[in-house]
Amino acid sequence: MNPVMTLAVETSRLNLTIIGEHSVKDVFDTLNYRETAEMISFLTWPMTLEQAEGWCKIAIEGIPKGKYLYIAHEKEKGRPVGCICLVEEQDPKRGEIGYWVANPWQGKGIASEMIQAMIDLGFGKLGFSTIVAKIAAHNPSSLGAVKKFGFQPNGEEIKKTAKGTDLKLTVYELKQDIVP
Repeated sequence: MNPVMTLAVETSRLNLTIIGEHSVKDVFDTLNYRETAEMISFLTWPMTLEQAEGWCKIAIEGIPKGKYLYIAHEKEKGRPVGCICLVEEQDPKRGEIGYWVANPWQGKGIASEMIQAMIDLGFGKLGFSTIVAKIAAHNPSSLGAVKKFGFQPNGEEIKKTAKGTDLKLTVYELKQDIVP
């Protein structure tokens, strides 16, 4: 069996599958919103199909390196609702999550459901002891989502965006031994 397929994740409302070449349109559909692009350092807006293709290529090439990028589809109708990644850091006991939810699906608990799935996968099957999230400081919804799971602030970072501007990120971490 393909080891990547064993990392497919199902929640009560979502199917999360590893991003592949077949995911370009769905990734594009979840990302092509100005508000989303402004929160994600590697994007410019309006988004192009080439950006989505590039993201899918990064996802595919990252699998052997411990980078698992998922596209989330609602179970009921199969529509793409967002993406989430779980990336092994240099310390193999630490993973980092990053995510976005398509605008029409925001405020419906999708981010929380995806985050819980990655916490379970990271602390379970992947054996991480710590999971980190780096959240744009001007994104209160995302900050609230990670805090709900017990993530604690652990510093700040500045990251250059695709446009060359600075994006301030607040770093949060969750340790396995203090999961609520």
